[in-house]
Amino acid sequence: MIDTDSESKPLDVAPAEALEASALEATPVISQSVLLAATLTLPPGFGTAPAHRLASAPPAIRPGRGVSDLAKPAQFKVGIVSIQEGRTPKTGRGFWGLRYTDPSTGKEIKRRVSGLNRDEVRAIAEHLTGEAYQGRGYLPGRATAPSLADGLAQAIELARANAETKASMGMKANLFKVFMAERFPAVKTWGDIRPGHVETYVRHLEGKGLAFDSVRLRLVPVKSAWRRMNRDFPELVKPLAPIRLAERPRQTIDCLDAREVAALLDWLKVHKPNLWPMGCLSALCGLRMLEAAALRIQDVDFTARTVTVTDTGLHKPKTAFSYRTVPVCGEVLDALKAAVSGQKVRPVTGELFGNRHGEPWTMLALTHRWTYTLRDAARELGNPRFSTVLPRKLRASFVTMAGRMGLPDWAIKAYIGHAPGDVLGGHYRRIDASELRLVSEAFGGWRTALEGAEDRKQSGNIAEIAFADA
Repeated sequence: MIDTDSESKPLDVAPAEALEASALEATPVISQSVLLAATLTLPPGFGTAPAHRLASAPPAIRPGRGVSDLAKPAQFKVGIVSIQEGRTPKTGRGFWGLRYTDPSTGKEIKRRVSGLNRDEVRAIAEHLTGEAYQGRGYLPGRATAPSLADGLAQAIELARANAETKASMGMKANLFKVFMAERFPAVKTWGDIRPGHVETYVRHLEGKGLAFDSVRLRLVPVKSAWRRMNRDFPELVKPLAPIRLAERPRQTIDCLDAREVAALLDWLKVHKPNLWPMGCLSALCGLRMLEAAALRIQDVDFTARTVTVTDTGLHKPKTAFSYRTVPVCGEVLDALKAAVSGQKVRPVTGELFGNRHGEPWTMLALTHRWTYTLRDAARELGNPRFSTVLPRKLRASFVTMAGRMGLPDWAIKAYIGHAPGDVLGGHYRRIDASELRLVSEAFGGWRTALEGAEDRKQSGNIAEIAFADA
């Protein structure tokens, strides 16, 4: 008989033939384990260690490979940081222990973090390793994250935006700071802030009746600051969690139709000649409000009948596709000639448009001026839609009229500086200014097409008449 429980004495193994014969005499039924042991030729001394006994056990009773691993806490190393998973004895709450030696000081630094998964802890370790080798390792004396005001100021300062956009972000950040001071006075740093605080701010804005985009823009500096604080201080600031907003309401594009555009431009020419050229550039060329307001004399080629949208120093185009040179119709050229001849003093930089003090327009001042002007137009022309449609929607009026005149989408997108939206237009097809003349030529007869469409309904579909006149 094989003594598998003995650890001190060697196993006395009989020859295989004798063992098999005795087993057959003892019982007619032979177990699988006895038969397996009988058919093996074991070396001398086998069975004196637990590993030998485990190896000799049948496969059916051997423990699984991952059984013993489940009880062991995770332990690994990333860079110079050793990471070990643990739990508090009383509450059983999990945490991660981080330990490393600062290369610059030689001091051993230990830190515990909780509420994070393995990937987030690994990211912290990679950050600490990089900072330590650059001489900016974790300082044990720093136990708090930056304040809300400092984090917002740093995020705005490092944002890739112009001065006007940064000023707008600063005003939105101040509103958030005021809300947090009133509603959650105990939250002082970015280490204290939680998603629930920001969601409360969102519900507060939605309760005031702010539009979806207004709420979304109010959160831009907050999210930017939170992400930056988490990148700079991952051991102190939790990652930004998704912030749920109310569903965007379904809206139809509200813009002036062709008749209303014609009436507005005629009224601007007489009553607001300083805004008339900018209105023509937006309604008949699809320029954005600041693209039109920042136009310079050197950006207009009266001989080639083109207008160039580029970085003027005061205004930078919105995207890479916004840099463009487009041919313009005769009505726009007439308005630009009137703007040039009406300028008493032209800035050295060549801007064609400015406020009453001769200074370049800001987005806020230009929006206010257009709002008051459209209110006056609504009152004098007897059409309330002029006061309800936003000034920037003149660009939408251009796109709508161009589409109803049958112009192809690729030409409209290139003309207004919009991304192609497909692989062919984004990587292969090149569109020159000469190809865009079909847009300016179509808009050269847009008023004639409008007169011929008097008997049509107010759908604005003037395609057949426009191309018949062309």
